[in-house]
Amino acid sequence: MLLKKKLLKITFDQNLELILGAQQKIVSNPQVD
Repeated sequence: MLLKKKLLKITFDQNLELILGAQQKIVSNPQVD
């Protein structure tokens, strides 16, 4: 149970990082669609 929650949190954090990274790329390169 605890392990499953930990794994879920890890994947959630990684997804958040990817989303934030993508948003930063979009913000730094506004010309790219």
